[in-house]
Amino acid sequence: METRISGKNTQEIVKRGTALYEKLVSFTETFERIGETLKTASAAYDTALGQLSAGKGNVIRQAEMLKELGITPKKKLSSRLISQDEDKDESE
Repeated sequence: METRISGKNTQEIVKRGTALYEKLVSFTETFERIGETLKTASAAYDTALGQLSAGKGNVIRQAEMLKELGITPKKKLSSRLISQDEDKDESE
């Protein structure tokens, strides 16, 4: 079977190929921006988590110390966050 592409089809292939390529470039630019935004969000998350649960003066430790002094909150902190605080205390 022989395939022949007419001049009109060739023009359409070039037109569609160019449009597809330009869409791909736009997509990859957006994809790269998403990656950078995720990196920024991840860094902000790590900073916030550190403030919450790292070091002797972290917020979780201070709240737990208040419990030890006798406050009786109705809600409990996540055991995962408390254990992260304890793990970090042991390594200091």
